[in-house]
Amino acid sequence: MWKGTEPRLAGPVGRLFVLAGILLSIPCLEAQTVYRESFDSGPGKWLTGKNRTDPPGWHRNILGFWGEGVPLKWSAKGGHSGGFAYTEPPWYFDDNHGEFYWLYLIFVAYSNDAGLAGADLRDAEVSFYLRGRDPDLKGSRLFFWIQGPGHEGDSNRNWALTSIPWDRILLDGGWQEVRFKLPDDESRWSFMGHTNGGLARRIRVSQSMASGKGTLDPILARTHVDWGMLLCGIDPNDPPQGKIDLDEFVLAPRRR
Repeated sequence: MWKGTEPRLAGPVGRLFVLAGILLSIPCLEAQTVYRESFDSGPGKWLTGKNRTDPPGWHRNILGFWGEGVPLKWSAKGGHSGGFAYTEPPWYFDDNHGEFYWLYLIFVAYSNDAGLAGADLRDAEVSFYLRGRDPDLKGSRLFFWIQGPGHEGDSNRNWALTSIPWDRILLDGGWQEVRFKLPDDESRWSFMGHTNGGLARRIRVSQSMASGKGTLDPILARTHVDWGMLLCGIDPNDPPQGKIDLDEFVLAPRRR
């Protein structure tokens, strides 16, 4: 894993001249904060949602399980380049966003762990490689997701980038490259709502589908807590099957 700054030569005066192997000049460098995870030496701090039989944990769902984030599984060979991380069922069934979708938290990363806490992620560039192994998605969709308080004092809001689904590429069976930007445009995302207690008891909506309007910009700009990927549209009586592999993840905030 590599975190930190990626130097970029700035302008024509920033050209690097080398003659006979001797470095003649190095101009000022423009720094860009970048998060990279190659998964060559392990799963890093990436997590996936799994069942827990007792509290504490994420809320208790209709199936009687609490949820928790556990490290991704890992293979030292077979990635797009070197090692790779992966997740497989059974996953924790999250019924707390039933207004939006029933879902699984497939991949979860925390901004603090990535060295990106407070970084401006508006229009950030994201790239990674995905692969499905023996997938049977049962009609579920795969989306990028981000979470954080929309404004100071708010409880966390969750947004899914529903304008860019990737579930179909899992059916190919090979490594597929994904590249996109995190648009600062709420019309490209879907607010996920929030229910108090999920389906395990009487449902009370604590964040209606309308309550998220205007909260995405501050989350992307500075208050994001965690982000990753969701598998959405889950039928707990007929859940998706198969492994989902992840490799060479890069998140690069746009220079401002």
